[in-house]
Amino acid sequence: YAVTSGSSATQNWTVTVNIAPNTETDFVTYDLDGYPGIVNIGLHTISITVPYGTNVTNLIADFNLSPQATASIGAVPQVSGTTPNNFTNPVVYIIVAGDGTTTQDWTITVNFAPNTETDILSYSLDGFTGSINNVNHTVTVTVPYGTDITNMVATFTLSDQAVARVSGSVQQSGVSSLDFSIPVTYNIRAGDGTTLQPWIVTVNIAPNTATDFESYSFPQQTGPAVINSSNHTIFIQVQYATSLSGLIASFTLSCP
Repeated sequence: YAVTSGSSATQNWTVTVNIAPNTETDFVTYDLDGYPGIVNIGLHTISITVPYGTNVTNLIADFNLSPQATASIGAVPQVSGTTPNNFTNPVVYIIVAGDGTTTQDWTITVNFAPNTETDILSYSLDGFTGSINNVNHTVTVTVPYGTDITNMVATFTLSDQAVARVSGSVQQSGVSSLDFSIPVTYNIRAGDGTTLQPWIVTVNIAPNTATDFESYSFPQQTGPAVINSSNHTIFIQVQYATSLSGLIASFTLSCP
C-alpha cells in the first residue's frame, strides 16, 4: 500500500496474508476394490459391504483425505490405490492433518453381504451317495433292491447360511427322516432370507440281481423240495412209479 500523509509524504506498506495449515482430518471418500464405503464423519468410521465370499485379506483402498492430510496404519504410510491391507478385522487409520499435529483415528469395518447361494453340495441317504445336478437342481440316489425307502435319513451339506425345508419343515442333516416312495422336493432358502430354489430328490431302486428259486413243487411229490441256494440244486421226491417225462412244476423265482 502507498500511504500519503497530509504533508504529501508517502510510505509504502506491504501486507502479507499467510494461510494456517489445515487442521481437518477427514476421509472425504473411501472404497475397497470398487466397493464404496459409508463415511460417518461424526463417529470417524467407514463401513463397507462386500459380496459374500470375497477375499478381504489383500484389498486396496482408493480414498480422498482432507487437503494436506496424510494417512497411515500403524507406522505404514497409506497411498490411495496402491497400499494393500488385510480387512479380516476392523482396520484403524491414523489421519494426520496438514498442521502436522492434529490427528484422528478412523476405523474401517468390512462386512459380508448375506450369501445368495442355494445349492446342495453333498447328499446321501442311509449311506447311499446321491448324484447332484446343479443345473437342473436335482439329486438322484440309487439304492439296492429291497431297500425300505419309506423312512430314510438324509445326510447333506448346503451352501453356507442356507436352510432346507420339506413341506415347510426344517430338515436337519443326519436327523430328519422322509418317505422317498415318490420324489421329494427340498426348498433351499439362501442366507439372504429371500432367494429360494427348489431341489427334487428322486430315489431309484436298483434291479434285483438275485437268480434263485424261492419255491418248487410237483403235484406228485411226497415231501417238500429241498432247495440249496449255495449249490444251486433242488432235490424233490415223487411217488413211486411216477412218470418223470411229463411232470409239471410249480415254482417261484426271485422277484423281478
